Amino acid sequence: MTTGIRSFLWAAKKLKPDVACLNGDVVDGATLSRFSRAGWQYRPTLKDEIMAAQAFLAQVRKASHKAEHVYTRGNHCSRVENALANRLPEFESMPGTRLEELFPDWVVCGSLELPGTTIKHRWHNGQNAARQNTLKSGRHYVTGHLHAFQVTAVSDLSGTRYGVDTGTLADPYGRNSAIAREPHGNTVVAGLS
Repeated sequence: MTTGIRSFLWAAKKLKPDVACLNGDVVDGATLSRFSRAGWQYRPTLKDEIMAAQAFLAQVRKASHKAEHVYTRGNHCSRVENALANRLPEFESMPGTRLEELFPDWVVCGSLELPGTTIKHRWHNGQNAARQNTLKSGRHYVTGHLHAFQVTAVSDLSGTRYGVDTGTLADPYGRNSAIAREPHGNTVVAGLS
C-alpha cells in the first residue's frame, strides 16, 4: 500500500467527510491501451485491475462510511467500457459491463458540482491545465488527468480561485509504471490512479 493511499484513508477517517470523491482512473485498462507494450513490460489483467480497484474502493467506503461516495469517470475508466462497446457490441446491457455495475456502492459520474467548485477528471490538457480550467470556468476546478499534484492560484477582480490536479495515489515507480526508478528517489503521491 502506497503512502498516498494510507494518507488518503487516514484523512477519510479523521475528517469524516460528507462526500468522498475519487477523481477518475481508478482502473487503467493497460491491456486495452492503444499503445503497444514496451518490451516485456508487465501489464496486469483487466480482471486483476478491477479486483484491486474494488478492494481499494471498499477500504475508502469503510474509512468514510457516512459519506456519499462519488467516482468521476476518467479517460482510462472509459477505455474499459469503450473496448467492450466497440469490440463486442452484443454485450450492451449485459450485467457487469458498466463501471456503475463494477462499483455499485459508488455514484459514477462525469463531474461533481459543489458550490463554487467543479471536480472533473479532465477538461483542458497540458502543463497549464489547472490554471486554464480555473480561469475559463471562473470556479475552483479540481482535475486528476495529469497525475501530477499541483495547485495553481488564479486571482482577478472576482477574487482568488484554485486549480488543482490531484496527482496519483498509485506508486509511479511501481511494477506497471513507465517511469524508471531513480536512485534514492522518493515516491510522492497525492491523488488517484
